[in-house]
Amino acid sequence: MRWRSLIVALQLQWYRIACAKLTGIPAARIVAGMVAEPARLTSRQMGAWAKGFTSSDVCDQVCGSAFLASPLAWRKVAAWAAHKDEFVRRAAFALLATMAVHDKQAGNNRFIAALPARKFSCSRSG
Repeated sequence: MRWRSLIVALQLQWYRIACAKLTGIPAARIVAGMVAEPARLTSRQMGAWAKGFTSSDVCDQVCGSAFLASPLAWRKVAAWAAHKDEFVRRAAFALLATMAVHDKQAGNNRFIAALPARKFSCSRSG
């Protein structure tokens, strides 16, 4: 029980550090993704994290750790794929790519349906 309390306290502390607008510390954001409890992430929290991504390393790491195991993952791919922000769109693609490896329950059709060319625009203007 003591370990569980310590882990929860660390998660809260890293979350505060990582999500604070003033920190901008990529390593703190990556660690926050590693210690997050995906089942407890809310849609609002995931959206805030995605909008806060400013580098591909943080985006990809958080999508591959915290977001991957979230029950909201598929909904977020659909919601973020056409977003105006470059890193939110990248989060949609990174999450989808990670799920292609790890989500053994999803059929090919689910992935194919998520990949229309118009969704994952590479341009900064959308």
